[in-house]
Amino acid sequence: MPSLESTLLAFTMEPNVVSTTSLATIPKRERTDTTPKVRRDIYRCWKRVPAKLRQALEGLLTGKLPWPAYIFGGTGTGKTCAALLVFDEYVAMWCDAAQLAACCWQPEHVVWRQAKVMPLVIVDEVGTGTSDRDWLGLKKMADIRANMPTLWLSNLSPEQLKATFDDRIFSRLCCGTVVEVTGPDQRFARRIDHV
Repeated sequence: MPSLESTLLAFTMEPNVVSTTSLATIPKRERTDTTPKVRRDIYRCWKRVPAKLRQALEGLLTGKLPWPAYIFGGTGTGKTCAALLVFDEYVAMWCDAAQLAACCWQPEHVVWRQAKVMPLVIVDEVGTGTSDRDWLGLKKMADIRANMPTLWLSNLSPEQLKATFDDRIFSRLCCGTVVEVTGPDQRFARRIDHV
């Protein structure tokens, strides 16, 4: 497996293995889609998304890069913003790791039923909780979504993910495309200090 240290984009699979999932299999939302807008508090703009992350998402959505995708980096670097832009355009399911932990003991919960049939699942805030429930929720979703289009968003590097949980979670979440998002916290870049 290639080193993940300080890389922007690393593959944990063979580089010539590409996904069979592309834009052709992840349908776009209809203009009449009444799905509520997730995370209305976050302003969405492709200009705020780092170019390398945009390229990686394009590669994933066109089938040139393998799924799942583990996107990590510092706070405010555009990970969630980019994932929300994808969510707004494509038929997808959005959840966060805390929601997975909350329903991990309920095998028939709507989260698990939807995860089996959605063309794309986006899981935000991976690693914000570290309990046994958090581990089980992540593992369950990863097992359901094995080799299916899934975006995992986290502030933890793959090494930190492995240390926080274990090899099993690391292996499931980082077995496709791994993208590191770097840069300053964009929230502070927009702040205006009044002195």
